[in-house]
Amino acid sequence: MKNIGKRIKTEREKKKFTVEKLAKKMKVEPQVILDWESGESEPDNKSVKRLSDIFFVPTDYLLFGVAQGSGVHTMFPSNAKPQKASAASLLAFASAMILFVGIGGIIIMFVLTGARLVTAGDFTFWEYFMLSGAVDSAVGFLIVTVVGAVIGLVSIGLMKKKGGKKK
Repeated sequence: MKNIGKRIKTEREKKKFTVEKLAKKMKVEPQVILDWESGESEPDNKSVKRLSDIFFVPTDYLLFGVAQGSGVHTMFPSNAKPQKASAASLLAFASAMILFVGIGGIIIMFVLTGARLVTAGDFTFWEYFMLSGAVDSAVGFLIVTVVGAVIGLVSIGLMKKKGGKKK
């Protein structure tokens, strides 16, 4: 809140308020306003809110000098421009999704077939696994996982090639 006094004075003068008129609106002594403007003291939170209402400015402006709409509360700077995704980054994303489906499918399948194992009686896990037809599913998920891994490796290779070149 280093320059809050300067901003209070600037806004007071923009509104063509005298120190006395602002003090009356704030329900404080004129000396309090002069102390704020000179930097000898600072307004409390209630006073800052009241000043922002009187001046029609955001409290952030009074406290920190942040203009409204400056993008301070956004995730990206105001000068950020969208960029096209590179082929490598798209491949990396696709790889991650494919690996997620493949590995997740294998885990879920083993959990489900393992849960049925309790009712399988005298069968071993692998016999039950073979008889339940889960082998086809396991092979399918394994293929999906391998494809995801290969795409991931290709995307890493592309990123390394691009990383060496500077624009």
